[in-house]
Amino acid sequence: MAVIAALGAAEHDGWSDGSPRLTAVHRWTLEVESRQTGGGDALRRWGASLSGRSQTQRGWAGRMPWLPPARQAAQDTWRAAAWVETGTGAWRGRLGWRTVRVHERGVAQASADDRTALSLSVGASPTTGWGWRFVQVWAWGGEADLLSVEAPAPGLVLPRHWGRWRDERTLGVHWRRGGVAAAACAACRRPRSPGGTAAYEFRATAALAWRGW
Repeated sequence: MAVIAALGAAEHDGWSDGSPRLTAVHRWTLEVESRQTGGGDALRRWGASLSGRSQTQRGWAGRMPWLPPARQAAQDTWRAAAWVETGTGAWRGRLGWRTVRVHERGVAQASADDRTALSLSVGASPTTGWGWRFVQVWAWGGEADLLSVEAPAPGLVLPRHWGRWRDERTLGVHWRRGGVAAAACAACRRPRSPGGTAAYEFRATAALAWRGW
Protein backbone atom coordinates (compact mmCIF):
# COMPACT_ATOMS: atom_id res chain seq x y z
CA MET A 1 0.00 0.00 0.00
CA ALA A 2 1.27 3.47 -0.92
CA VAL A 3 0.11 6.73 0.68
CA ILE A 4 0.82 10.15 -0.86
CA ALA A 5 0.19 13.46 0.94
CA ALA A 6 0.68 17.01 -0.33
CA LEU A 7 0.29 20.40 1.35
CA GLY A 8 0.42 23.77 -0.40
CA ALA A 9 -0.17 27.42 0.50
CA ALA A 10 -0.23 30.72 -1.43
CA GLU A 11 -0.73 34.40 -0.67
CA HIS A 12 -1.62 37.40 -2.88
CA ASP A 13 -1.52 41.04 -1.76
CA GLY A 14 -3.79 42.53 -4.45
CA TRP A 15 -1.49 45.30 -5.66
CA SER A 16 -0.03 43.43 -8.64
CA ASP A 17 -3.35 43.32 -10.53
CA GLY A 18 -3.72 47.12 -10.48
CA SER A 19 -6.85 47.05 -8.35
CA PRO A 20 -7.77 50.29 -6.55
CA ARG A 21 -8.61 48.20 -3.50
CA LEU A 22 -6.23 46.45 -1.18
CA THR A 23 -7.16 42.79 -1.63
CA ALA A 24 -5.45 40.05 0.35
CA VAL A 25 -5.99 36.41 -0.69
CA HIS A 26 -4.76 33.38 1.25
CA ARG A 27 -5.06 29.81 -0.05
CA TRP A 28 -4.07 26.42 1.32
CA THR A 29 -4.67 22.82 0.21
CA LEU A 30 -4.18 19.40 1.79
CA GLU A 31 -4.48 16.21 -0.30
CA VAL A 32 -4.07 12.55 0.69
CA GLU A 33 -4.24 9.52 -1.62
CA SER A 34 -3.76 5.80 -0.97
CA ARG A 35 -3.41 2.92 -3.42
CA GLN A 36 -3.54 -0.77 -2.53
CA THR A 37 -3.25 -3.76 -4.87
CA GLY A 38 -4.66 -7.10 -3.82
CA GLY A 39 -4.35 -10.56 -5.27
CA GLY A 40 -4.71 -10.89 -9.03
CA ASP A 41 -6.14 -7.74 -10.64
CA ALA A 42 -7.88 -6.46 -7.51
CA LEU A 43 -7.41 -2.75 -6.90
CA ARG A 44 -8.48 -0.45 -4.08
CA ARG A 45 -7.83 3.30 -3.91
CA TRP A 46 -9.09 6.18 -1.83
CA GLY A 47 -8.33 9.86 -1.49
CA ALA A 48 -9.38 13.02 0.32
CA SER A 49 -8.71 16.73 -0.04
CA LEU A 50 -9.42 19.87 1.96
CA SER A 51 -8.83 23.41 0.71
CA GLY A 52 -9.53 26.91 1.96
CA ARG A 53 -9.52 30.39 0.46
CA SER A 54 -9.81 33.63 2.41
CA GLN A 55 -10.21 36.96 0.63
CA THR A 56 -10.34 40.35 2.34
CA GLN A 57 -10.95 43.67 0.59
CA ARG A 58 -9.92 46.92 2.24
CA GLY A 59 -10.37 50.45 0.96
CA TRP A 60 -11.33 54.00 1.78
CA ALA A 61 -14.87 55.32 2.15
CA GLY A 62 -15.18 58.57 0.20
CA ARG A 63 -12.18 60.78 -0.54
CA MET A 64 -10.24 60.33 2.67
CA PRO A 65 -7.06 58.47 1.69
CA TRP A 66 -5.17 59.84 4.66
CA LEU A 67 -7.14 57.48 6.93
CA PRO A 68 -6.15 53.82 7.35
CA PRO A 69 -8.01 51.51 4.90
CA ALA A 70 -11.02 49.78 6.43
CA ARG A 71 -12.36 46.34 5.67
CA GLN A 72 -15.13 46.52 3.06
CA ALA A 73 -15.83 42.85 2.35
CA ALA A 74 -14.46 39.43 3.23
CA GLN A 75 -15.17 35.92 1.98
CA ASP A 76 -14.04 32.52 3.28
CA THR A 77 -14.49 29.44 1.07
CA TRP A 78 -13.96 25.87 2.28
CA ARG A 79 -13.97 22.84 -0.02
CA ALA A 80 -13.72 19.19 1.01
CA ALA A 81 -13.84 15.98 -1.03
CA ALA A 82 -13.37 12.25 -0.53
CA TRP A 83 -13.59 9.24 -2.82
CA VAL A 84 -13.05 5.49 -2.83
CA GLU A 85 -12.53 3.26 -5.88
CA THR A 86 -12.45 -0.50 -6.13
CA GLY A 87 -12.45 -3.08 -8.88
CA THR A 88 -11.02 -6.22 -10.35
CA GLY A 89 -9.91 -6.87 -13.90
CA ALA A 90 -11.67 -4.42 -16.23
CA TRP A 91 -14.46 -3.65 -13.74
CA ARG A 92 -14.38 -0.44 -11.71
CA GLY A 93 -16.67 1.15 -9.13
CA ARG A 94 -16.27 4.58 -7.54
CA LEU A 95 -18.06 6.52 -4.81
CA GLY A 96 -17.32 10.22 -4.35
CA TRP A 97 -18.42 13.02 -2.01
CA ARG A 98 -17.68 16.75 -2.12
CA THR A 99 -18.94 19.86 -0.40
CA VAL A 100 -18.35 23.62 -0.40
CA ARG A 101 -19.18 26.27 2.18
CA VAL A 102 -18.97 30.02 1.52
CA HIS A 103 -19.01 32.53 4.37
CA GLU A 104 -19.53 36.20 3.43
CA ARG A 105 -18.49 38.79 6.03
CA GLY A 106 -19.73 42.23 5.07
CA VAL A 107 -19.52 45.47 7.01
CA ALA A 108 -23.14 45.33 8.16
CA GLN A 109 -23.96 41.62 8.22
CA ALA A 110 -22.66 38.11 7.54
CA SER A 111 -24.14 35.20 5.57
CA ALA A 112 -23.24 31.59 4.80
CA ASP A 113 -24.13 29.16 2.01
CA ASP A 114 -23.19 25.55 1.30
CA ARG A 115 -23.84 22.74 -1.19
CA THR A 116 -22.97 19.02 -1.27
CA ALA A 117 -22.82 16.38 -4.02
CA LEU A 118 -22.59 12.58 -4.00
CA SER A 119 -21.48 10.61 -7.08
CA LEU A 120 -21.64 6.89 -7.87
CA SER A 121 -20.12 5.29 -10.96
CA VAL A 122 -19.69 1.74 -12.26
CA GLY A 123 -18.33 0.38 -15.51
CA ALA A 124 -15.87 -1.79 -17.41
CA SER A 125 -12.76 -0.55 -19.24
CA PRO A 126 -10.97 -3.36 -21.08
CA THR A 127 -7.71 -2.61 -22.84
CA THR A 128 -9.27 -3.47 -26.20
CA GLY A 129 -12.82 -3.74 -27.53
CA TRP A 130 -15.92 -2.14 -26.01
CA GLY A 131 -16.20 -0.51 -22.59
CA TRP A 132 -18.81 1.52 -20.73
CA ARG A 133 -19.37 3.63 -17.63
CA PHE A 134 -22.51 4.88 -15.87
CA VAL A 135 -22.35 7.89 -13.52
CA GLN A 136 -25.09 9.14 -11.18
CA VAL A 137 -24.69 12.41 -9.25
CA TRP A 138 -26.98 13.92 -6.58
CA ALA A 139 -26.61 17.48 -5.26
CA TRP A 140 -28.40 19.29 -2.43
CA GLY A 141 -28.09 22.35 -0.21
CA GLY A 142 -27.92 26.06 -1.02
CA GLU A 143 -26.75 27.98 -4.09
CA ALA A 144 -22.99 27.85 -3.46
CA ASP A 145 -20.91 27.17 -6.58
CA LEU A 146 -19.94 23.52 -6.11
CA LEU A 147 -17.59 22.23 -8.83
CA SER A 148 -17.04 18.66 -10.02
CA VAL A 149 -15.48 16.88 -12.99
CA GLU A 150 -16.57 13.51 -14.38
CA ALA A 151 -15.01 11.41 -17.16
CA PRO A 152 -17.65 8.96 -18.44
CA ALA A 153 -15.35 7.79 -21.25
CA PRO A 154 -11.67 8.19 -22.19
CA GLY A 155 -11.13 11.59 -23.80
CA LEU A 156 -14.47 13.02 -22.60
CA VAL A 157 -14.36 15.31 -19.55
CA LEU A 158 -17.53 16.94 -18.18
CA PRO A 159 -16.98 19.88 -15.77
CA ARG A 160 -20.05 20.78 -13.72
CA HIS A 161 -21.31 23.69 -11.58
CA TRP A 162 -23.94 22.35 -9.16
CA GLY A 163 -25.38 25.60 -7.82
CA ARG A 164 -28.53 25.27 -10.01
CA TRP A 165 -28.77 21.49 -10.55
CA ARG A 166 -29.94 18.64 -8.32
CA ASP A 167 -28.91 15.42 -10.16
CA GLU A 168 -27.47 14.00 -13.36
CA ARG A 169 -27.25 10.63 -15.09
CA THR A 170 -24.50 9.98 -17.63
CA LEU A 171 -23.76 6.93 -19.76
CA GLY A 172 -20.49 6.69 -21.66
CA VAL A 173 -19.27 4.03 -24.11
CA HIS A 174 -15.89 3.64 -25.77
CA TRP A 175 -14.13 1.32 -28.18
CA ARG A 176 -10.45 0.71 -28.83
CA ARG A 177 -8.66 -1.52 -31.30
CA GLY A 178 -5.00 -1.05 -32.04
CA GLY A 179 -4.39 2.64 -32.70
CA VAL A 180 -8.06 3.49 -33.29
CA ALA A 181 -10.27 4.73 -30.44
CA ALA A 182 -13.77 6.24 -30.25
CA ALA A 183 -15.93 7.38 -27.34
CA ALA A 184 -19.39 8.91 -26.82
CA CYS A 185 -21.53 9.90 -23.84
CA ALA A 186 -25.07 11.14 -23.18
CA ALA A 187 -26.15 13.03 -20.04
CA CYS A 188 -29.44 14.21 -18.54
CA ARG A 189 -29.25 16.90 -15.84
CA ARG A 190 -32.25 18.11 -13.82
CA PRO A 191 -32.49 21.61 -12.28
CA ARG A 192 -32.81 22.29 -8.58
CA SER A 193 -36.22 23.97 -8.94
CA PRO A 194 -39.07 21.43 -9.47
CA GLY A 195 -40.57 23.38 -12.38
CA GLY A 196 -37.31 23.83 -14.28
CA THR A 197 -36.35 22.31 -17.62
CA ALA A 198 -33.95 19.38 -17.80
CA ALA A 199 -30.74 19.73 -19.83
CA TYR A 200 -29.52 17.05 -22.24
CA GLU A 201 -25.99 16.73 -23.57
CA PHE A 202 -24.23 14.46 -26.06
CA ARG A 203 -20.51 14.33 -26.81
CA ALA A 204 -18.34 12.13 -29.01
CA THR A 205 -14.69 11.89 -29.96
CA ALA A 206 -12.43 9.71 -32.12
CA ALA A 207 -8.67 9.34 -32.35
CA LEU A 208 -6.19 7.58 -34.59
CA ALA A 209 -2.63 6.87 -33.49
CA TRP A 210 -0.33 6.38 -36.48
CA ARG A 211 3.40 5.85 -36.53
CA GLY A 212 5.33 6.76 -39.64
CA TRP A 213 8.74 5.70 -40.72
